[in-house]
Amino acid sequence: IEYFWTGGTLLVPPIAYWTLGGASQAGGIGSWQLFCFMCAIPCLISTILGYFFVPESPRWLCEQGRSKEALQILQEAALLNGHSNPQLIFPDGLQLVADGIDVDATQDEKFVDNNSNDGTRSHHHQTSIYSSATNFSLLLSKKWRSLSLNLWGLWFTFSIGYYGTILSVSR
Repeated sequence: IEYFWTGGTLLVPPIAYWTLGGASQAGGIGSWQLFCFMCAIPCLISTILGYFFVPESPRWLCEQGRSKEALQILQEAALLNGHSNPQLIFPDGLQLVADGIDVDATQDEKFVDNNSNDGTRSHHHQTSIYSSATNFSLLLSKKWRSLSLNLWGLWFTFSIGYYGTILSVSR
C-alpha cells in the first residue's frame, strides 16, 4: 500500500549512518546538509517524473474548457484498464461538460453529444460520473459498500500494524 514510504523509512538509517556522525569514525562524511539533500532526492525525482508521466485530471480539463483532452485521457485510461475498445465507453464526438458550466444540461446530464444528425445537442446519458450525490454516499451505496468497507478495514489494519511496530521498536 505504501511501498515508497516503507522503502524510504528503511533507507533513512543507512543514509543517516553514512552522512551523519555514525560513519565519521570509519571515514564517513558527517554532514547533516548532505543527509537532507540525500533524503530530498527521491522527492525531486518523483516530482519530475510525475510532471511528465501523470496526466491532468479530466475534471480539471473540463473546467478549463479542454474537454477533448479530457476525453482522450479517459479513453487512454479505459484502454490501460483492460477495455479492448474504449470508443464504446467514450465514443468520438462526445463532449464532457464540467459541473455548472453547461446551462442547457440538467444537474445529472453531464455528457453531451455535439455530433447529432440534426445539428442539435442531444443529451447522451442521463447520469454521469459527477452526480448530485456526495462522494461519500456513493462509497456506501449498495454497489460499492462491500469493497469500500473491506478497503477501509485493510487500510486501518496495515496502518495500525505498521505504525504500531515502529512505535514499539523505538522504545
